[in-house]
Amino acid sequence: MTRKKRMPLILLAVALLVIAQILPVSAAAPKKESVEYKGNGRVDVEFRTKVNYKNTSVTVKDSSGKKYKAYIVDKDSDDLEFRIKNFKKGKSYRFTIDGIRKRGTVRYSSVSGTVKIPKASADIGKSKAYSIAVSDAASSYGADAGSAELISSRIDRDDGRKVYDIDFKATVNGTLMEFEYEIDASSGRILERDCELFDPYDR
Repeated sequence: MTRKKRMPLILLAVALLVIAQILPVSAAAPKKESVEYKGNGRVDVEFRTKVNYKNTSVTVKDSSGKKYKAYIVDKDSDDLEFRIKNFKKGKSYRFTIDGIRKRGTVRYSSVSGTVKIPKASADIGKSKAYSIAVSDAASSYGADAGSAELISSRIDRDDGRKVYDIDFKATVNGTLMEFEYEIDASSGRILERDCELFDPYDR
């Protein structure tokens, strides 16, 4: 093959190499890892990769296309939280985040998704929350449920969500331990748990 014939092939190979390097950089918008409703109109969107922001804004519409005011509460390298104003419970909302890109790419784009705001649900009550905590302590830590004694139970708020903080003591293999639980007041889901040696002087 002559030099003149080889030149176009070499140029084509170089062009394909350049395109292959550019395409990943100009890839599509970041993909969502999860969308979680955190209560009080707050929605948390987590991304699968690190992201960058520029003039970022959020648009929210319901199924009929009606717009709702929304503003960004917080954002970091892989997570953005926004709040919907004047929302209605039991409805789904379509959101679009503009001015975002996957880190390592050059073009800012948008990410869309849907969030369902649940209807108001009944409160499980302190007694049920305590029962859930004791049952979990028995299965997770080997606590003797029959020896459980409530120290305190109180209502708290976690990111706008109503929770029960349950503190009780019980024996594990004959040793008195103290347990602290945070339980969602609506679903009964355990959000946090902790276990340590009971100290009667730490009151």
